Amino acid sequence: MTAPFIIALAAGALSAVTWLALLAPTPLTVAMFLLSSTPLFMVGLAFGVTASLIAAAAGFALAALFAGPAGALFYLGATAAAPLLLTPLALISRPAAGGAEGEAADDAGREWYPEGRLLLWTAALAGALISLMLLSLGPDHAAITRQLHEMAGQVIARLGVQGDAARLKDFLAAAAPLFATIMWMLATLVSLWIAAKLVTAFGYRIRPFAPFARLAFHPRALLALAIAAGVSLLPGVIGLIGGIFATAFTTAFAILGLAVLHALTEGKPWRAAFLAIVYVGLFAVNWLLALPLALIGMAETAFGLRRRFGAAGGPPMKT
Repeated sequence: MTAPFIIALAAGALSAVTWLALLAPTPLTVAMFLLSSTPLFMVGLAFGVTASLIAAAAGFALAALFAGPAGALFYLGATAAAPLLLTPLALISRPAAGGAEGEAADDAGREWYPEGRLLLWTAALAGALISLMLLSLGPDHAAITRQLHEMAGQVIARLGVQGDAARLKDFLAAAAPLFATIMWMLATLVSLWIAAKLVTAFGYRIRPFAPFARLAFHPRALLALAIAAGVSLLPGVIGLIGGIFATAFTTAFAILGLAVLHALTEGKPWRAAFLAIVYVGLFAVNWLLALPLALIGMAETAFGLRRRFGAAGGPPMKT
């Protein structure tokens, strides 16, 4: 147990250092911050939940030492929360039962916690964490909005924007919570993916992960999205929080939509070019393409597009 303990402490220290890089923001340090949960995921996948807890505790202590109690709490929410929640879930397995959610199975005949559920938990966690951050800005909707406008004004002043800054400030204040939700989700998922690849490359046996094309959601995910969208129509802070959760679940369905495209184009000679266009389009026009992808994900969950139109890629499948 000595070696895993030392590795966990080192991983926590590395996580805290990459998180602290945000104190001197540059494009490189922001990228380091966004991936600061990767070491915590790595020790969790390789050595289990206890190692993940030790690493998170070490990172928390270093964050408190260099950034104070408030900074340590931010580290806990922004960096450590996802590994602490998702790692125990990712390590759940059961005897193979022919699951319908794209579960990965190993050579011992065990199915592992579905990636689709991990993605939905990531969305729920993103909604909860960003909501808590917003609530920390003030006791009511007016106070939160005022704080967001002040932060947007600081960004505009730093960028030296000329012209109608008031309209831009309104847009940034409204979009910031939604953008933060999406960025945290994507950073967490990329960190988990990188961690799994690195741990495997270092020779550790970890749970298998199913191909991306097999990603699937339980139909209850549609209900969660519908509830969040309905709550987002309410006034005040409740509506603001509903919008954050709706954004998180919509992002999850957009990722599922991408998985559906991967499955439906499998074996096609034009597949690589098509998917390249889709990914470039996502970077270039963002929500103009993400919203149709989310609709594809919803249609897959409701009607089983891959089962109806694809010869491969849709769950359930044998590995």
